[in-house]
Amino acid sequence: MTLLVVWQPWAASPSPIIGFDGRAIPITENDPSAQARVYRYQIALLLLVLAGMLIAFLPRFNRFRNDGLGSLGDAPRLRTTTALSVGILLLAAIHLWWIPTLPERTSIVRFGEIHGLIALPSAELYYWSAAGGLLVLMLAPLGAQRLNPRLLWWLALGYALVLTLPGLFEPIALDTTPPGSLQGVEWHFDAVFGGVYTPAVGAEGRQVGYSFLLSLIRALVERHFGVLSFATDIRMVQAGNLAFALCAYWACRLWNRDQPLIALTTLALVLPWVHNNHQSVFFPNQSGLRFVAFPAAVMVLRASHHLPIGRASWLLGIFGVLALLWNVETGLAVVAGLMVYLTVRISELSPRTLALAAGGFSGGMAMGLCGFFLIEWLGLGVWPQGSPIFLRMAKTLATDYSYGWPLYFDPLAILVLGYAIWNVFALAMERRAGPLNDRVIDRGSLAVIALVWGAYYVMRPHPWNTWSYLLFLGLLLGDSLFSVVGQA
Repeated sequence: MTLLVVWQPWAASPSPIIGFDGRAIPITENDPSAQARVYRYQIALLLLVLAGMLIAFLPRFNRFRNDGLGSLGDAPRLRTTTALSVGILLLAAIHLWWIPTLPERTSIVRFGEIHGLIALPSAELYYWSAAGGLLVLMLAPLGAQRLNPRLLWWLALGYALVLTLPGLFEPIALDTTPPGSLQGVEWHFDAVFGGVYTPAVGAEGRQVGYSFLLSLIRALVERHFGVLSFATDIRMVQAGNLAFALCAYWACRLWNRDQPLIALTTLALVLPWVHNNHQSVFFPNQSGLRFVAFPAAVMVLRASHHLPIGRASWLLGIFGVLALLWNVETGLAVVAGLMVYLTVRISELSPRTLALAAGGFSGGMAMGLCGFFLIEWLGLGVWPQGSPIFLRMAKTLATDYSYGWPLYFDPLAILVLGYAIWNVFALAMERRAGPLNDRVIDRGSLAVIALVWGAYYVMRPHPWNTWSYLLFLGLLLGDSLFSVVGQA
């Protein structure tokens, strides 16, 4: 609830986005109703929090203890049936509402006249491709036990490397770029990397860019080795895509080592958006570099199950502040998921256990922040002021939520948010029944991250802005479809 109050567009006065030349970047499209739409979404999240708490803590009353509601939270057959039903309903929604908006035949357009081609599929191709994909997902569990898991894991790793490694070594050709088009690219690079300029010379930052931590790393490099070039910036984005792909692969492996079909489903959804020949290399705010905390959060959550609650709270606190310093917006969503994870792991909500978890989490965040300050002081010779960092975080949020785009019907976004809500209620129902298993806790925590991060899409709906949610959809949907195979 505290995070819902903090993470709002009114956390600070909206201010224009300042470009590398000190002038405001013009906003070409703005929907005045976008902020009100985000307010309504956050109110809905608050109601979801209250409903989840009500369901989770009803076992405190003895007469509700044996009503059987909690057993629904981790019923494999129910989750599988629900996943398939959602897919069928999604196809029906696509046929009724989305197909009529698509072109009658496949057409190819050049993205922003900058880089890469986008194919707009015909209505028939899109619908039958979606239907075929759903059919494959329905039939895959039937033959899953006959597949060699080790071979599938090597296939998943090879898929990740094939999509990300070649672009790192291929030349970057800008000679065919239309005149003036690179200005938009420079604005995007400045928004992500612009926070490095003043810290590199030991002055207070004009802006923090998308990442305090990335700005610090780049400032250290530029202070001691010289200013990085535009080509190096692109290579850095590509390295971020590679890091995201490898983290996503390892997150899937930690999620369920016995069922590689979950990994293949997740990677097939996510990696086409971050391969190193994709136009994301020119738009770092849409690259894996920005969202690497999401798969890293899965890895940390899975590792924390082997730790007692006290040590886990310290680990999660350190990771939480690193996620915030890497990117404020995604970091807040990650911190929300970490807090839910810690809360539901506590079997008895006594003052002592709550104080132990809260103290460890706060102490870990303080330790991580002090380490950040110390590195900046030793590396750049400047001791940063703590409070301006949090003020600049609030300003960054307010700036990003100062304009929005028109809303449109997107079945994929509805699927992600709806399935996340389902997993939150499943977590609450299982918590109501008694002790939780690791799988239910992780699914609920990932769903919370997706829902809190959902405010970004609600503010700025766009097909490209959906890809960062596909990691959560792949893990949650794949877990519902294929985990029952392993249990059988």
